[in-house]
Amino acid sequence: MRKLFYKNTSSLLKLDVLSYFLPLLKPFRLHILGLIGIAFIWSVDLWARPYILKRVLDFISDPQYSSYIIYNILPLIIFYFIFGITVILAFRLHEWICRSFIPAFKQKIILDLMQHQMRQPQQYFEGNLSGTLGHYVLDTSEGAPAVLSFLIDRVTSYLLGFIGTIGITFMISPIFSLLMTVWIFFFLLVSLRLSKHTMTLSNLVSQKKTNMIGKTIDLLSNMLAVRLFNAQKKEIKNIETWSDDCVKAEKTLDIYLIKLGLFQGMAFILLQVLCWVILLKGRERGIFTVGDFALILTLNTQIFDSVSRFLEDFSRITVTFGKLTQGLSVLLSPNTSPNPKKLLECKKGVISFHDVSFGYADRPILSKLSLSIPLGQKVGIFGPSGCGKTTLIYLLLGIYKPWSGYITIDGQNINDLSVESLYSLFSFVPQNLCLFNRPFTENISYGHNNPSYKQIKEVIEQSCLNDVAQRHFQSQDNVLNQLSGGEKQRLAIARALLKPSSVCIFDEMSSALDSRTEQKIQENILSYKEKTMIFISHRTSIFECIDRIIVINNGIIMEDGSHQDLMSRESLYRSLVGLL
Repeated sequence: MRKLFYKNTSSLLKLDVLSYFLPLLKPFRLHILGLIGIAFIWSVDLWARPYILKRVLDFISDPQYSSYIIYNILPLIIFYFIFGITVILAFRLHEWICRSFIPAFKQKIILDLMQHQMRQPQQYFEGNLSGTLGHYVLDTSEGAPAVLSFLIDRVTSYLLGFIGTIGITFMISPIFSLLMTVWIFFFLLVSLRLSKHTMTLSNLVSQKKTNMIGKTIDLLSNMLAVRLFNAQKKEIKNIETWSDDCVKAEKTLDIYLIKLGLFQGMAFILLQVLCWVILLKGRERGIFTVGDFALILTLNTQIFDSVSRFLEDFSRITVTFGKLTQGLSVLLSPNTSPNPKKLLECKKGVISFHDVSFGYADRPILSKLSLSIPLGQKVGIFGPSGCGKTTLIYLLLGIYKPWSGYITIDGQNINDLSVESLYSLFSFVPQNLCLFNRPFTENISYGHNNPSYKQIKEVIEQSCLNDVAQRHFQSQDNVLNQLSGGEKQRLAIARALLKPSSVCIFDEMSSALDSRTEQKIQENILSYKEKTMIFISHRTSIFECIDRIIVINNGIIMEDGSHQDLMSRESLYRSLVGLL
C-alpha cells in the first residue's frame, strides 16, 4: 500500500519536491512536532472512547455488578469526558499552531520561488506568461501547507488510529481484527488504484485552469489592443473555448469521483453485513457482550468515516498535487544561466566584442562581430530593422549568450562575472519601458539604494520631467496609468541617469518625445562626460552630436565613424539616412 501511495505520487517525487521543501520547513520543526503530537491524540480518540463505552455497557448489562455500577463506571465516565475535553483542546491547539506558522511558511515559499525566478534567464520569461508564473507561485504557496496538513492530520493520525483499532478488536476477537485488517487493506488498495486515474484527471483540470488564467491575464493586459482592433467578440469566443475545456475536464473528474464514492459506500455496507452476522452468531453462543456490539459497530462507522475522509482528502489533494507538481516543474526548472561569483573589477571600462556570433534558433543575426568601446565614449548603433542592434545590447547585458566568441569588460569575460556585478555597470532604457505601477519616487529611484533629494531633482531637470514631478513627487498613489507615453519615457531616462553606473544604454529613447524635448534631453545626457553612452535610434539627431556611429547590416559591422565622416562619403549610413 505504501508502495502504491508513492507510485500514485511519483510525479511529485520525481521533481525532488521533498528535498525542496524540507529546508524551508526547518524553522518550523517545533510546530510540526506539535501537530504530530495532536495527530497522535486524534488517533487514540478513534478507538479509546468507543472502548470506554463498551466497558460502561458491559457493567450496566451485567446483573452481578448492578449494586456497584456507580462505583465501577464513574472513573470510566470521568475519563471519557476528560479525554473528550482533551480532544477539544487539541483541536484548538491545532488551529493555533497552524495560524502561527502556516502564513510564515507560505511567505517563505513565495520569497524562495521569487528569488529563483530572478535567477532565471530572460528566455525563460519570454517562453512563459507572467500571469501563469504568478499563478504557479501562489498555487505552490497554498498547496504545500495543504499537502503537509494531509500527511500529518490524515495519514499519520489515521495510520496510528487503525493500528490501535486493530489491537482493540484483537482483544475482543481475532476474527474481527482480521476482518477489519483485510477490509482496510483491500479498501485502500482498490481505492488508491482507482485514485491513480483521479490524479491524472486532477492534473488535467489543474493544467486547463492554469492555462485559462494565464491567457485571461494576458488578455486583460492587452485590453487596449482588443478594443482598437475591435476583437471583443473574438476574445469572448476564445474565453468560451478555454472555459469549455476546463468545464469538460472538471465534469469528467466529478463523474469519476461519484463512481469512486459509490464503490466505497457499497464496500462499507459489505463490512457492516459481515460484522452483524458474526456478532449475532457470537451472541447466540454467549461469546460477545452488549458492549462488544457497541464497540464493533461504532469502530466500523468511525473507521469508514475516517477512511472515507482520507480518500476524499486524497482525491482533493491530488488536485493540489497536480497544481504543485505542474507549477514546480516550471518554477524549479534548471537555471540555464548559472550565476558566477566573480566580481567585476572596472578600472578603464573598455567594452570589447571578440568575434561574436549569435542568432535565434537556426536564423543567424550577428556574424563574428568585433568591436571596442572605451570608457566615456558616446556611441550610436545604427542599421535597418532586424539587423541585430538590440540583440547586440542584450548580448552585452548577458541576457543572451553568444553562439561563439565572447564579450569582455577590461579584459574580463562577462560570462565569468556575477549578474549583480555586471548589471551594476549598466543603466538601460529599453524600447519596451520597464516601469512599475508604483509611486513616482519609487519608480525614479528604482536603480539607486538611497538617492538624495538633490540627486533626484537634478535628473528630473535633465530629463525634462519637472511638470510630472510637480504633480506626483509627494504622492504615494500608483501613477503609471496616469502618465502619457512621453512622460513614461522621460521617467525611464531619469531613472537610468540616477543609477550610479558607468554605461548608459538608450534603445529608441526618444520615440515618444517631441523634437524640442528630445533635443534638450540629448544635450543634458551628453553632458555626462565620464559615462559611456550607447544609443540605438532611427532618429539621426542624436548621432550628429556623438563621437562615433557603428553601422550594422547583415550581421556584420559595415561602417564605423562619426556622423560627419559617414555623411561626407558614399556610405550605407548616408543612404539609410536619406530614406528616413
